[in-house]
Amino acid sequence: WSFGIDLNDKTNSLFSFNKDLVVLAKEGNGQSLLNKTAHLGDLGFTATSYTELALTASREINKKLRVGAAVKLLFGRMNVWTERSVIDLYTNDNDNYPITVDADVLVHLSQPFFTVDKMYYDNEADSIVMESHSNNVDPVKAIFNPKNFGLGVDLGAVYTWNEKLEFSASLTDLAYINWKVNPQTFTVKGKYFYDGYDFQPSLTEDKELITENNDSLKGSVINVFYPSLQSDSYTSFLTPKLYLGGTYKFNEKIRTGALIRVAFFQHDFHPSLTLSGNFKITKWLETVASYSMINNTYTNIGVGFAIKGKWFQTYMITDNVFGFIWPQSTRNLNLRMGMNLIFGCKKKESLSKQ
Repeated sequence: WSFGIDLNDKTNSLFSFNKDLVVLAKEGNGQSLLNKTAHLGDLGFTATSYTELALTASREINKKLRVGAAVKLLFGRMNVWTERSVIDLYTNDNDNYPITVDADVLVHLSQPFFTVDKMYYDNEADSIVMESHSNNVDPVKAIFNPKNFGLGVDLGAVYTWNEKLEFSASLTDLAYINWKVNPQTFTVKGKYFYDGYDFQPSLTEDKELITENNDSLKGSVINVFYPSLQSDSYTSFLTPKLYLGGTYKFNEKIRTGALIRVAFFQHDFHPSLTLSGNFKITKWLETVASYSMINNTYTNIGVGFAIKGKWFQTYMITDNVFGFIWPQSTRNLNLRMGMNLIFGCKKKESLSKQ
């Protein structure tokens, strides 16, 4: 058996959008989206900042198999979660090209810095107004906030086939956090039918009639999609991830690997495949090169290094070095860096039998 305690500070964010949103911005709703429902929702944005205290345990079942698990206590600091985002737009090719808009959006927010007191539409300013006040924040209580409490679990296993070949599997971030500190939920829900704009008032050049016509259209849209605000606690979930991997050790200096990663986000699976090679240059320097297929892209070349000292190790790695060169053509880019502190006792020399 092996036991451990991990203390981690984590901030994760994910964002997704539907392809129809890009098509609408590029060509409008009168070409490929005509007589078709354009799904403009699926604007999935999730950002969570929390402190994680994990109790870990692993056990060697036999000489080949080791299994492990971690039970995690989570203390939430901040969260933005788009639980639901449905915005459908349908354009008919009949006279006046009538449009139907159906929206159902639900967004949660929890953070200690300010509180939204109320929301309303300001006719004079022609905008939706949020009135809020700032809060006094205790940094210590914000880091370990027992009111925003959650639980999680990680599971894993490593199987050593022989001295060269090893397999691994893990399921991580099966976890939730219940947000009770300053929780706020914003809702927009409604269905609106627009049968075309009345140009007759504009032809009369009657400014009052034109203004009245525009205000009537604007008011009807606002009344349908007027946002509401609630302050009930809610529960959000982390992004579960499944890892399946294997490594092959050619010798003491060269090791190759393959890793399948599947993340579950916005009710959908997001798989990726990474092939890697690790090269131990010296006792203190190790480098890595990788190739990844992520999110239907096939030009992800990664590089990284790790430098080991007497009592520390520092590392940096990215899965798409071209993303820093051509960011305008990049769909995936991950960069990770950090430092590990190394503690322990020197290995004892074996004593010869007398």
